[in-house]
Amino acid sequence: MSLTISINDEARSWIEKKGGFLTVKTLKAAGCCGGGPIELATDFGKPEDVNFFEEITLDNLTIFVQKGIPTKDNQLTLKLSGIGFFKHITALGISRF
Repeated sequence: MSLTISINDEARSWIEKKGGFLTVKTLKAAGCCGGGPIELATDFGKPEDVNFFEEITLDNLTIFVQKGIPTKDNQLTLKLSGIGFFKHITALGISRF
């Protein structure tokens, strides 16, 4: 089943301003005993090795999503978070259970 990406206008505009490419990948948070939870991280630009990513084109944007990310209903949501210099794209939709 194909991955669907939802993106709001603010996030779309911000990604366009940053070059039109976004990478979504997993980031394992540190934990004390059994490891930490897996979170999603975003970076502007293309990944170093595109073979590990699914390439999704949305109008004039290209989103690279790491293969194998467990998602709820095969959907990710991208939104703009933060203010001023601290703005960033947040990816939501990871399936935890």
